[in-house]
Amino acid sequence: MPEYTILVHKYSFPFLFLLGMFIWSLVEYLIHRFLFHMRPPASNYYLITLHFLLHGQHHKSPFDGSRLVFPPIPASFVVGGFYVLVRVLMPLGLGLSVFVGGLCGYVVYDMIHYYLHYGCPKKGSYMYGLKAYHVKHHFEHQRLGYGPYTLPTQSSLINAFLLLCLIAKMLFQRVSRGVVTIASGSWTKVTCKCCFTDAVRPLLVIELNKEVRLETKQWIISKIEAPANKQGAQLLAHPGEDDDGDMILVAAPSCTLLRNAEALGLSKPYRDGTMLAFSYPDRASFKNADNIEELLTLAEQQYIAKNELDDLKAGTNESIPGCSKDKGIQKLEKSGIVKTMYPLHDKEKLSAFSEQWYSLFSSWELPLDYIHSYFGGPVAFYFSFLGFYTVSLLLPAVLGAILYFLPWHSVNGHVLLAIFNVVWSTVVLELWKRRSAELAYGWGTLLLNSTFEEPRPNYRGTMGHNPVTKRWEPYFPSAERKRRIWFVSTPVVCAFLWLTVMGMVAYFYLEWCVKDYYSREPSWLSLPLLYLPSVLHILYVDFMNNVYKTVAHMLTEWENHRVESDFQKHYTLKVLVFSFINCFAVLFYIAFYKQDLELLRKRLASLLIVSQIINQVTEALVPYLLERFFPSQGTKQREADPHIDKLRAQSCQSEYPGLFAEYIELFVQFGYLSLFSCVYPLTAALLFLNNVTEIRTDALKLCKLFRKPFVAPAANIGIWQTAFEALGFVSVISNCWLILISPQVKGYCQENGVSFRNALLCAIALEHVLIILKVVIAFVIPDLPRWVRIKVAQLEFRSRQALKTGK
Repeated sequence: MPEYTILVHKYSFPFLFLLGMFIWSLVEYLIHRFLFHMRPPASNYYLITLHFLLHGQHHKSPFDGSRLVFPPIPASFVVGGFYVLVRVLMPLGLGLSVFVGGLCGYVVYDMIHYYLHYGCPKKGSYMYGLKAYHVKHHFEHQRLGYGPYTLPTQSSLINAFLLLCLIAKMLFQRVSRGVVTIASGSWTKVTCKCCFTDAVRPLLVIELNKEVRLETKQWIISKIEAPANKQGAQLLAHPGEDDDGDMILVAAPSCTLLRNAEALGLSKPYRDGTMLAFSYPDRASFKNADNIEELLTLAEQQYIAKNELDDLKAGTNESIPGCSKDKGIQKLEKSGIVKTMYPLHDKEKLSAFSEQWYSLFSSWELPLDYIHSYFGGPVAFYFSFLGFYTVSLLLPAVLGAILYFLPWHSVNGHVLLAIFNVVWSTVVLELWKRRSAELAYGWGTLLLNSTFEEPRPNYRGTMGHNPVTKRWEPYFPSAERKRRIWFVSTPVVCAFLWLTVMGMVAYFYLEWCVKDYYSREPSWLSLPLLYLPSVLHILYVDFMNNVYKTVAHMLTEWENHRVESDFQKHYTLKVLVFSFINCFAVLFYIAFYKQDLELLRKRLASLLIVSQIINQVTEALVPYLLERFFPSQGTKQREADPHIDKLRAQSCQSEYPGLFAEYIELFVQFGYLSLFSCVYPLTAALLFLNNVTEIRTDALKLCKLFRKPFVAPAANIGIWQTAFEALGFVSVISNCWLILISPQVKGYCQENGVSFRNALLCAIALEHVLIILKVVIAFVIPDLPRWVRIKVAQLEFRSRQALKTGK
């Protein structure tokens, strides 16, 4: 008989599964009644012995544990026989579905049978009735009740079905109790009345290595719960699903959150409506001080909890079970004891605004307050800057499109666009400063305190006492760090810059070869080859960018900076220098050395079009397809799934890579626009189209694809503001030179007898005028709006008055 299969629909499987359980229930009843309770002939010694071994011994010694469950090895032969029988009689799909149901019925039967002999069910429960009836089968009427789940008034199949429902209910109740436990039970008990709450919301998860011992987990929980005078974090801890499991849930009581809000210098609404730096002793005067969910955002609460955990260390005479004595909880992740630590998503809050966020039609209607509340200040400032910058592209996009489709073949059009680029970049950055100040004031971060930074977890060195904090921590000489920077990091960076220059040389050589070939054999088939060098060089630039970022991170890590701010400053500086050379060196070479504006225009068009295609494929199409056809474990949760499983599933998502790459992309964009767009007027229009999509794809990645990131409160976009302003000053030189070498200006000079020397002097004069204009614009447009300046002055006046009165 040939092998054949029948596909089983997913909705048909439950019925086939129940059919298998019914068949098993019937087979079990028949075997028990007619085989195990048969009366063998008194004259047949072997049959009597076999019957006694099969079932008689169990009735003789019903509490003998070795006689309650059929041994696995003999059972495997019986199960194998049934499997072969099912495969012969039924198609593969149907047969396996029925067989699985029957096998499940057998396992459930043996487990329940064992429990009825050794378990202690609660009086009055269903299991209690089954146990009582099965005991009667053993000691009162052995000719009745041939199954452990057979009651007098019900059939075997009904009881089997009811039993499965009971088991499912018990499991559900257990899971439900677990949810309630996570909400209100087994958490650290708080003694402060203001911190007491009926429900505790976990803020983050610490996932331990599966090999971590129970005493190590208990030590970590004890340090999380301990007060500050015992070097604890003053947080709430929950052991998760099991006491010896690999998960610790962490929450924060109100007092810990409020004290840290004061330490960070966060401003919150005062009773008179003004934003005032939060004060814990005067907390009753602040709005919503009695409702921590309204006073502090979810991102702020999670950052405070993480900050407290990062500060934990073992005491001087204290050892951590399972690891060396001097390791603090900051380094448990590096040592492998802590697998990961991540903040938890709030699915209800996320779904409330995420769909609106990445399905917007207009770029200036971003739900910034929701983004700040949920993801934190740095993420909100990035999207605010991206939206502000995208909207500001409309004016140069319209002007550039007019000049492109209705070109001005005169000096006026070219000079107008170059001067406009310089003025536009200055005005946009100054207006953004005002916008960011307004946002920072509204979010309470305008006057953030510069707190003393703790050492980074990866900071290494000789252990010693810090003269400032008096703590026992690593020490690494600054002279050694400088030697590493100057004699290792700097040469490596220069080597990568040399590779960039070599790539540029190879590009121009290939460009010359292609042009030479086209001049000898011109045809429409060989025309696309003219763009091949540009495309290959763009791919080379992208490849070098990716490799260099990895190397730069490794070098900065090896330099062993003590605090995170120094690490980020040196890493950002390395990447910015390389990105500037890697992305703009070829364009500067074409503009300043070859003075070939046609080649510059073609190169810029290739960069914008090819780079945006690659960007949209990698950031939009690929994530969409992955989420559409291969959804991550953290996004395909069902409503009925246990709460603890939903929390654990978030660890399956990838860690969010941060905003560094996004800012680098905007930095390069801004350079293309401010430095060279006067030779290719469609630059702003292409960037606008790219950014409209970029807003959606970045939002999709944050909401769907990546784990929720930890972010610190922020008052602006940080060092990136300086980087964009530096590009603005370089753009003055670039645009003045492009004006000087433009065909329109050269033609004008030839027609009017103006020498190159005089034209160069005019370009230098124009450069100085534009620099002065930039400075004047920056001076005329204040960094803070008037109403924000008044609010800040009021805060300073109130602080002075409080110092005078001693309040």
